[in-house]
Amino acid sequence: MKKLVLVAALGAMMIAPASADWKEYAKDAAKGLAVGVLHGIFSKSESSPSVATQPTSTTQTTSVQNISYTPMKVYDVQCKVVGVSDGDTFTCLDELNIQIKVRMNQIDAPESGQDYGSVAKQALSDHIYGQNVGLVVTGTDRYSRTLAEVYRLSDHQNINKMMVRDGMAWAYQEYLIDFDYATIENAARSSGVGLWSQPNPVYPSAWRSNKTASVLQAKPKSATASPKLNQALNKSQSGKCGTKKTCGQMSSCQEAKYYLNTCGLSKLDKDGDGTPCESLCR
Repeated sequence: MKKLVLVAALGAMMIAPASADWKEYAKDAAKGLAVGVLHGIFSKSESSPSVATQPTSTTQTTSVQNISYTPMKVYDVQCKVVGVSDGDTFTCLDELNIQIKVRMNQIDAPESGQDYGSVAKQALSDHIYGQNVGLVVTGTDRYSRTLAEVYRLSDHQNINKMMVRDGMAWAYQEYLIDFDYATIENAARSSGVGLWSQPNPVYPSAWRSNKTASVLQAKPKSATASPKLNQALNKSQSGKCGTKKTCGQMSSCQEAKYYLNTCGLSKLDKDGDGTPCESLCR
């Protein structure tokens, strides 16, 4: 207010001429006062808008709608996606053309033989196949796959969370670190999107366990390792294991089991179900 009065007074002084006639001076002063007041009002209006604009935040936060990367970290690896195995596993090539097998952490998508498995695989392919991605790596799994959160470099979207948001994967309960995944899954369930549109979706981990149990129960007796064969192998090897390393080198299921159980050649049992070389031990 004080500034407004000062502006008005200055306006009066600017307009009023050096006149000896006090009446004329008074008129000129009044005009100057009016000009000063108007000038002060419009100047204030132009320089200080009555409605403040909301500043645009430069930090991207995690929510169901916005799952972009918060630009506080640096990607551990950047690579180009060259293959998609299923809804949570893919292969990419880094800048040195080195192949990386990635298992997206904290999510579990339906398996290929499971309901919605092919849909989930296609969804992941649509998101990242042929594109460059950034990986925030947390380690490796027992199959030597790189565990990571995956971000599409074109828009820095968190693909792991997008898959859960769209109902293409579960939050991986056994390995959950970021509980935003559980919140996002609950929102997808409530919306009935993706696999949640199905009447009885089966959690992939439970599906895998049931499948393994069924396979083991269905094994014929002929697949059991022969004691005689083991004795012959022990004798021929003089108590030592041979040089065979792969399933392709095994002549029978019994021999494969011998190398797995006696020689400790664990890579023959790729899925960890206790049965080596599935092509031989059916």
